[in-house]
Amino acid sequence: MVSFRGKMKTELVLIRHGETFWNREGKLQGIGESGLTDLGIRQAEAAACAVKGERFEAVYASPLIRAKKTAEIIAAGLDPTIIFDKELVEWRLGIFEGLSIQDIAERYPEEYVHFSARKPDYVIPGGESSRRRYERATGCLQRIAEKHPGGRVLVITHRGILDSVIRRIMFVPLDRLISYSQFNCALNTIEIDGDTWKLLTWGDARHLNGIHKPANTLQNGDAT
Repeated sequence: MVSFRGKMKTELVLIRHGETFWNREGKLQGIGESGLTDLGIRQAEAAACAVKGERFEAVYASPLIRAKKTAEIIAAGLDPTIIFDKELVEWRLGIFEGLSIQDIAERYPEEYVHFSARKPDYVIPGGESSRRRYERATGCLQRIAEKHPGGRVLVITHRGILDSVIRRIMFVPLDRLISYSQFNCALNTIEIDGDTWKLLTWGDARHLNGIHKPANTLQNGDAT
């Protein structure tokens, strides 16, 4: 990859989609489709207010319904049109999609053992490995940064993509369990300068004050 260090740093504001019905039911979504709940819509509206008046050179979003709807709400008051990028979709979970962890353990015990072992190269049947998700996510964000050197870009995406981001910045191996808060529609800001990624803010949910927020802790890159 050609480095663009020394040109201008790119700032990316990353937002997870609003709450969905499957989020509420504790189901893993992957690239499965589930619409926003009323709470999810209010969260997106709060995020829209949080970035209102700010200037963005571009707005990117995952084309999955939950991210698409969130992006449309947030970007309604912004100038750039939304660019939908399939590389920003959630971790592809194949046969696990639409199921709870308990359901997966009962229906697919062998696959669940491999998944729980957090082996980076284990490919979920019909899905992808965590290594593939990581490479896809970080590669996409790197390309976006290179397209907008010195710019500020808004990205609406998913938990698994954000997990890849924090691992990239904090140098956390894919086979290591990590745990931290990441509410729906929280704001996360990173800076990309060549191959150097820097964390500026993480999980900023101040704009969600007064809106019900379920306990929402990210573990092992849950794809919800």
